[in-house]
Amino acid sequence: MTTYMDPVLFKAAEAGDIGPFENYQTCLDQLLTPDENTILHVYLGNQSREPESTDFVDKILEMCPPLLLQANKKGEIPLHLAARYGHSNVVGVLIERAEALPTDPESGVSEAKKMLRMTNDEQDTALHEAARNMRSHVVEILTEEDPEFSYSANVHGETPLYIAASSWGQEQEKVIDEILANCISVDYGGPNGRTVLHAASAVGDYETARKLLKKEKKLTKTTDDNGWSPLHYAAYFSTWLNISVVKVLLKYDASAAYIAETEKKRTALHIAAIQGHVKDM
Repeated sequence: MTTYMDPVLFKAAEAGDIGPFENYQTCLDQLLTPDENTILHVYLGNQSREPESTDFVDKILEMCPPLLLQANKKGEIPLHLAARYGHSNVVGVLIERAEALPTDPESGVSEAKKMLRMTNDEQDTALHEAARNMRSHVVEILTEEDPEFSYSANVHGETPLYIAASSWGQEQEKVIDEILANCISVDYGGPNGRTVLHAASAVGDYETARKLLKKEKKLTKTTDDNGWSPLHYAAYFSTWLNISVVKVLLKYDASAAYIAETEKKRTALHIAAIQGHVKDM
């Protein structure tokens, strides 16, 4: 039976005050907000900076182990929130707790890996959340813990690498580096047939473009649903001051210049001409 969390307990969860929960008679996993957030969801969602101590998380999971994998209404488990807000020390604790659970004999997959691979209603894993919010330390932990897993696209067609490449942020470079360095089988896909290289080309990120091409040269020839190659994107989005992506793409594969889009059969040169990008031409 679900018991809605009263304001006193909600405030205690927010503040990480273990006291009111120690003598609580009902199972703690039945104590929920209207959004089905547990004590852990409330605590993790209300820490403006990384908690110095993991005592509250440790003690709550000691008292009620099922909270480790309990999802809220959006399908988010505590790991999703810890990854989103960059609480790397909590991520470590959650993984340790999951590792202590027995491995499923049928699948042979450890509970820790199962937890890392769990998706919410948007099909986001914790790595999607960490990449979206530029939490490079969390990305490092997650990818080192489960390097074999190929993190596939969410409901919007975005892989963690695509999300990182589409964004600008202080830790973007480190996020991309960690995924490329640690993941054995990287998924380069994005929405509408685009790849991570399309995303990097659109934002003018030539360093990421170079790193991607070192790993996977054939990305220059992958076209989106309209037949646009990354070079089409680079020609369209480049500026007078930044034609670096065009240069990088042509250096790795000059033949990409001959790729024509599906309908109007325009090459990247046509696109550069239409946009008036003389330097690209």
